[in-house]
Amino acid sequence: MARCIPDKALNDSTEAVRLFNLLKRSLDDKYILRQRIPGEDWAPTFWIEHDSGRHLFLVVSPVKAGEITKLATSNTPDLFGSAKTTAPFGTGEQQHLESFYTRIQQDLTGSMPTGLIRTVAPVAVVFFNLRQADIKDLLDSPTTLLKTTPVTYGEQLKGEKGAVWIERHLGLNAGKLLPESLRRTFSPETMVPTSITTRRIQRQDNRERQTGFFLDYQQEWASKIDLAPPEEHVQMSRDFSLRLLNGVAGGGKSLILLYRARLLRQLFPDSRILCLIHNRPVTREMERRYRILTNDDHGVLWLTFMAWCKQFYPQGKPLQPHIRHSLISGIHREFLSQSRLTASQLGDEFTFIKDRLIFSETDYLNADRTGRGFALRESERALVYRALEAYDRKVTAIPHRFDWADLPRIVWQQFQSGTVSVPQYEHVLIDEAQFFAPVWFELVKMITSKGTGQLFLAADPSQGFLKRRLSWVQAGLEVRGRTHRLDRSYRTTTGILQAATRFRKLRLSDDPEQYVEPAFTNMPVGDSPRLILTDSPNDEILRTAGEIKSLLNAGIPGRDILVVYADGIRQQPLTDVFEQALGKKCYWLMTSMAKDNEQAVRLCPLGAATGLESPIVFLLGLQGLLDKESALELTDDERAELVEENTRKIYMAMTRAGQKLAITWPNASMPEPLAASLFPRQTHTEPDCNGNNSQHLTACNT
Repeated sequence: MARCIPDKALNDSTEAVRLFNLLKRSLDDKYILRQRIPGEDWAPTFWIEHDSGRHLFLVVSPVKAGEITKLATSNTPDLFGSAKTTAPFGTGEQQHLESFYTRIQQDLTGSMPTGLIRTVAPVAVVFFNLRQADIKDLLDSPTTLLKTTPVTYGEQLKGEKGAVWIERHLGLNAGKLLPESLRRTFSPETMVPTSITTRRIQRQDNRERQTGFFLDYQQEWASKIDLAPPEEHVQMSRDFSLRLLNGVAGGGKSLILLYRARLLRQLFPDSRILCLIHNRPVTREMERRYRILTNDDHGVLWLTFMAWCKQFYPQGKPLQPHIRHSLISGIHREFLSQSRLTASQLGDEFTFIKDRLIFSETDYLNADRTGRGFALRESERALVYRALEAYDRKVTAIPHRFDWADLPRIVWQQFQSGTVSVPQYEHVLIDEAQFFAPVWFELVKMITSKGTGQLFLAADPSQGFLKRRLSWVQAGLEVRGRTHRLDRSYRTTTGILQAATRFRKLRLSDDPEQYVEPAFTNMPVGDSPRLILTDSPNDEILRTAGEIKSLLNAGIPGRDILVVYADGIRQQPLTDVFEQALGKKCYWLMTSMAKDNEQAVRLCPLGAATGLESPIVFLLGLQGLLDKESALELTDDERAELVEENTRKIYMAMTRAGQKLAITWPNASMPEPLAASLFPRQTHTEPDCNGNNSQHLTACNT
């Protein structure tokens, strides 16, 4: 069966739909069958691409057998029923074909003559409703202009004879240059401008134009799946359509979501489209990239999940983190001071209860806590729930404040009671879905239109470090048979991804159902991570600011640099040093409410960096993060949980880098086996390009 993009027929023409289904069955998986997405410029209906590098375009005509005589006379519809004409039969179609070939030649900047283009990218006309005798009559007409264009009919394309006809009419091998022009002409929606990706063009032939990249086959297929509206009987039998996209870091999940949002907006301009994301920095970045792709379209709503919830509960503000921590610490001393449960674990347990829509002590005692990382006896659970009730009373007593974890529950209760009407969206897209809680998904299911709605999830479970410990089944989502996996990373280099993978495998044993093993074939080799040794955590900041200042002076754009800092690096000293070294307008703290500064160096805390990417990444504060794993007060379960969480965070941060990754470490050397996993070829320390101690010096020449 042919590999079809999109997977179902989109064309309103009955003949085009029937031909699509026929070709899908007739051709084997060596063929890619692409449908044209409706656009401004005319193009053939289908593009057939063979693995051998040969191509054929098909144009479908709705002409019926009884209309042949009329078509040869004046003032009749043209072949495709798109206009009235008094010119010779086929004039309009011939003009369309000439225009199509002219656009290809212009894209090639005249480097290939039109005659040669016709031989490597031939176009055939399919009269699906006609018979062989009708075709003969059509071509025998003295007024037709299609005598040099291959034509066929529906019956001839059925089964094996159809595959034979297609194979016989494929063009010559197109080589490496023409397919890109064909994609720009036939599928411009698959082009990826360099302004929204960290990838860099590496060409051996300098004559080739450097206009950007394309979605690969897997990415294009995923972005276009389920675009056709469901049939009526399917609408009646389901709540909504569901698709899950899993993949390695840098596999293009966010890119696919962006392109899918644009396609949905193009195909269904009257539909409501909502894109939900877990954190503010990624939401800002995704909306910025979408605006670039669409010439500033505002028809898609981009929000963090909590910002979306806040629309329905405008009163009050969330508790500040330090106030929440203080309240929970006091509650812990009051109820559980003699327990092995820490105040931090108590706060996590409160969130667990709220996330799962647990509203009574009985429900909590019966709740499944599998994967929580620490066990609780029934008596301890009872104490925890009473502590939660006391905590909620204290929060309620604070005017105009609420706990963040309560917000989705409040909105869910409002929807359930009918006090707030439930908005409906035809298309809901979620990026970083691994961070969504059960109650979040319950709300998402409520707002996705029944029958016709589509829910599209992009996730990387290997980055799921927010302690949800949640399976898709527990979230109430049946994803079996609805999941697509991406195993190739386009963002980073082999050197960086291999280092991140070694680090992960050193510290974790992964569930193969959750972790997608990356494929390194055909990835750019690039540099391994670079280690910068410093004297202290404060020196980490000073050295990083100095390195970045050198890069900016060398002409590297600030927007190409991302600084990710762990908990051991305090935000205020970081911004103070950067302001002094670079100037206030040269950096942007992404978690602030300040207006986006797209040209500045970006600063982002580790917990908010998922989903971001940058050609150059500096990773600070790892020692402080890893040192917490050695705390004497931790139980074995707590230590194992912290190791898993930190590993996922660091893996995520490393894979934000597109070409260069620098990791700072405030000590004379990094301990083994950590150094062996991150920097296996770095066996000694020597002065870097600024005269400071550094291991692996390639990044000095960034």
